[in-house]
Amino acid sequence: MISGQAVPLGGMFGDARVVRITETEVVLKKGEETEVLKMYPEVDKETAKRGAARTAQLRRREGTADKLPSQEGKK
Repeated sequence: MISGQAVPLGGMFGDARVVRITETEVVLKKGEETEVLKMYPEVDKETAKRGAARTAQLRRREGTADKLPSQEGKK
């Protein structure tokens, strides 16, 4: 979906052709120009293991590493 319009691989969006579709982006080509549309441009993907390690690191910094998520914010 691009701007609410279903566009298949090889299909046209305006005057650009969809040349690649991945899990996170769509690549459009118009003449010699290529445009990459990111699905979530502000989100950086990381593995669950890496994400859990980052959460643990942040909790250690904040001094909440030994608290359960439901206990955070309680003193």
